[in-house]
Amino acid sequence: MEYKAVIPPVSGLVVQRPGTFVHGNATFVVHPGAEAWAPDSRFMDTLGGWAPPNTVIHLHPRSEIRACFAKDNPHQRFPKKPFPFRAWNAPHKGIRMFVDDTETPDSVKWGILHEVGHSFVTHMPGLNRLRKIPKPLNYATSDEAHASVPEEQFCNAFADYLAPRMGVAGAGYDRAWWRKRVEAYGYGAEEEREHSNPVLSLALAAGVMYLFRRQLFSAG
Repeated sequence: MEYKAVIPPVSGLVVQRPGTFVHGNATFVVHPGAEAWAPDSRFMDTLGGWAPPNTVIHLHPRSEIRACFAKDNPHQRFPKKPFPFRAWNAPHKGIRMFVDDTETPDSVKWGILHEVGHSFVTHMPGLNRLRKIPKPLNYATSDEAHASVPEEQFCNAFADYLAPRMGVAGAGYDRAWWRKRVEAYGYGAEEEREHSNPVLSLALAAGVMYLFRRQLFSAG
């Protein structure tokens, strides 16, 4: 479904072609149609100060999600379910977040922090053990299965912890929050609620987040 954004621009940014903004370790690429959700310079500067080196974040209008999926996943089919996901972090290709009227400027910032959390899982010894825990087969398309994955629980906690420290109003902009927005706009309902994989409790995920926070942000 194609539709227009209903949230007015917050940054005054308008681009005719992808605009690239380098802030320390982070490079933000804002694609035409996504300007209204572009993070402010303070957020980008702060993130660029501690993000893993060579972090690249693309902000796309949701209308480009199928083309981007085909580019990043040439051997996979795009899920049939409406609104299967809002972002992904592809190794060596960067983070892609897709925006529309189901997102807000603050939820986009939270989503970026969540995806950067995946980058730390990839690169930081100890955390990368989360990748070895099997994921449910419907991990990408079922919200319940997605939320049961330890790595996702960690990244949610990561974003919730950093959001207020990065100027984000509120926290908890996870898939459950987003799905309510999707359904409120009538764009699609959740399906495939079976086959979750509750292999790690939220309490244990919180413990992992605590240890990570002490290691990375002990000075703050």
